[in-house]
Amino acid sequence: MINLVAEKVPTPKGKLEMQWKKLIEPTVWAVWGLIVGGAGLWVIVGSIGFFVKEGWLPNDTSGWVQAIGSIGAILVAIWISGGERRHKEKIEKAASRDALARAIDASEHARTTAQNCVVFFSSNYVQRGEMPRHLAVVEHAAIRVKEISAGPGMDSELLGHLYEVSNSLVDVRGIFEQYQNSIQTMAVMQRGFLRQNVERIDKALSGLRLVRK
Repeated sequence: MINLVAEKVPTPKGKLEMQWKKLIEPTVWAVWGLIVGGAGLWVIVGSIGFFVKEGWLPNDTSGWVQAIGSIGAILVAIWISGGERRHKEKIEKAASRDALARAIDASEHARTTAQNCVVFFSSNYVQRGEMPRHLAVVEHAAIRVKEISAGPGMDSELLGHLYEVSNSLVDVRGIFEQYQNSIQTMAVMQRGFLRQNVERIDKALSGLRLVRK
C-alpha cells in the first residue's frame, strides 16, 4: 500500500530560539560577574589607598594593588571572552548536527515519495484520479526540502546534496504534469526515468550519511 500522508514539515524556529537562549544566558552572567567583580576590586583598591593616605600601610602598597588588580581584570576579561567563544562554537556545532539530521530526514521522505511514484506507474492499471494526490505529495516533499535548505546550520556540503534531491523531485513533478493526459505513454516510456530519480536521491542520501558533524 502506498502511503500518501504528507508528513508535517518540522520547523527549526524553536530549536534556534533555544540555542540563542543558551548563548545569551552565560553571556549575561559573565557580564554581571565582570561588573560586580570590577566594582569590588575598585572598592578594595580605594580602601587600600585610603589606608596608605592615613599611614596605616606602606606608600608603595597602593601601586602594587593597582598593578595586580589590572592584571586580574585583564585575565578575567580573557577568560570571559574565551568562554563565550567556546560556547558559541558549541552552539554552532549543535546547529550543524541538527541541520544534518533534518537534511537526511527530508531526503528520506523525498526518496519514499519518489519510490511511491514508481510503484504507482508500475501497476497494471494506473488510476488517473489518483494522480493529483501523488502530485500534491511530491510538491509537499519539494517544499520541505526547500525549507530545510534555508534553515540554520546549513553549509555548502549539505546544500549540494539537498540540491540533487530537490532537482529529482522537480523532475518527478514534471513527469506528472506533462503526462496527466496520456497515462499509458507515461507508464511505458517514463517509468525508467522515475527510477533514475530515485537513484539520484539514494546517491544524495549516501553522501549525507557520510557527512561528519
